[in-house]
Amino acid sequence: MQQYEPYTICTHYISALVNGDYSGLDDDDTRLVNDWVDSLPDYHTIQCSESEPDFRRDDISGLMADCIDVYIWTYLNKANS
Repeated sequence: MQQYEPYTICTHYISALVNGDYSGLDDDDTRLVNDWVDSLPDYHTIQCSESEPDFRRDDISGLMADCIDVYIWTYLNKANS
């Protein structure tokens, strides 16, 4: 597996990214998350840091929000997924 640099992701997107639960997001946020996920390499795994959120610019929306670091791990090939 290969790890990419951490992304800064606002906390209200985490449930959608990790659990596929979009129930707390409106249509615009859902579109933003889906577009961001579609930009990732195929066969990836998402890992969230355990640090406390802090107020930073979110990499998905570009807005300031309470964010955590999210790490994207990609499999080197489909056979490893």
